Amino acid sequence: MCPRRAGEVRRRGRVRRRALRIADDARHPYSQIFADVGLGALYLRKGEFDSAVSRLEHGAGLCQTTGVLMLLPYLASMLGAAHAASRRLGEALPLLERAVDMSTSMRVMAGRAVLGSFLSEGYLLAGRRDQAARLASQALDIARRQKERGWEAWALRLCGEVSAAGEETTKAEQFYLESRALATELGMRPVVAHCDLGLGKLYGRTGQRERAHEHLGTAATLYRDMDMRFSLELEQAEAGMKPTQMSDGPNTQ
Repeated sequence: MCPRRAGEVRRRGRVRRRALRIADDARHPYSQIFADVGLGALYLRKGEFDSAVSRLEHGAGLCQTTGVLMLLPYLASMLGAAHAASRRLGEALPLLERAVDMSTSMRVMAGRAVLGSFLSEGYLLAGRRDQAARLASQALDIARRQKERGWEAWALRLCGEVSAAGEETTKAEQFYLESRALATELGMRPVVAHCDLGLGKLYGRTGQRERAHEHLGTAATLYRDMDMRFSLELEQAEAGMKPTQMSDGPNTQ
């Protein structure tokens, strides 16, 4: 991993763990919940799903016992996303659906795009592509309407995933490239990596092995640099690439 990038990831982790210790010592529920949100989001981004579940479950429990319900939809949504990423869909989908329902009943608009995106991803993993497509499109519209450019980049990538699942190759490529460009502009390197992974899988399935190798290699490099512990064996197999090829991708630093 690039030392500067690795140091930044470790620094953020230390800051969030320190915030949690301070909040716990003060026994201040709102601060404890925010600290759980921060650490849970960090673990989710890095692919440490069991650690994410532990922290997010703690935060959700605090929300319910202390009556701080405004943050519950976001905790439930991230918790559902962590279960979905671990393929525990029976636990994931009810949480993701509940999160969207809660935010709607509370009339909370902030973050609505991410709640819909996480639910869309859950439906896509469950093979419910039509529902996933509808929610992904809605999430993109909401992000653009509310000028949430970060979630716009995320929703564009998700639209690419949905299109790829439906073998709409041209549409998928366009969504991935648009998401990648916006994420690059905003400095959202995890989204850039996810787009490269999506493009690599897409090109692999359409026989464009050179382009597949380039994008999968770039994704692997970015994941390593950010200490994101995603297993790429399945994606390698889907793209028809040998596992050893992943380590030979271009360095983007």
